[in-house]
Amino acid sequence: MFEIRIEDGNEITFEKGNIAIDKLKNKGTYEAFENSLHISFPKEEYYYIINRHKTDPEKLFLTPADEYYSIACDEGCSFLYKKIQ
Repeated sequence: MFEIRIEDGNEITFEKGNIAIDKLKNKGTYEAFENSLHISFPKEEYYYIINRHKTDPEKLFLTPADEYYSIACDEGCSFLYKKIQ
């Protein structure tokens, strides 16, 4: 299990069995394949394109996307996450 946190306090915990838990302790599932991440909570779904940090393996960028993995914004809107455990 590892948890990632960014400065605004957003956290996602990824557990074995493809379980995802957000900062409000909502439980959902996740699927990661190559550079795509899909997180599904009971009332919300998130799609991201994954980009690894070039010099720090403990960090990654998640860029919001639609269900077809097309980037959802036209200006830099990636979120930087850092592995903390």
